[in-house]
Amino acid sequence: MRAVIVCDILLTLFRLKFAAVKALAISNLLELEKQGKISREDGFQGILNAIAGDVRSKHRKRLQRQQEMQNMNEALRQLAGRKRYFEEQVDSYHAVVESAMNTMQRGKGYFAHPSSFIPFA
Repeated sequence: MRAVIVCDILLTLFRLKFAAVKALAISNLLELEKQGKISREDGFQGILNAIAGDVRSKHRKRLQRQQEMQNMNEALRQLAGRKRYFEEQVDSYHAVVESAMNTMQRGKGYFAHPSSFIPFA
């Protein structure tokens, strides 16, 4: 959502004339000065330092996001493998149950023949 807003703002800025962009920038600087985030006394150096810090950290953040994406893809791959394993286990279980049910229905189980049954032994 934030990216959409930033794109809308940038498109709006590109459509404005330079004088309007400059007036908007000065207005925003004055607002930041009212909030105490920057000072006119140092020539608004605080905002320049913040912008420079953002530019310097941009590459590091990009690398961090790439690493996070690789980690998530690896976790997804491992989960897919575990899913396949558990599905195979479920299929194997169903096959064993099916085989046991067929054996019981045919009457060839352990107690199917009367001579194989020893009561109270």
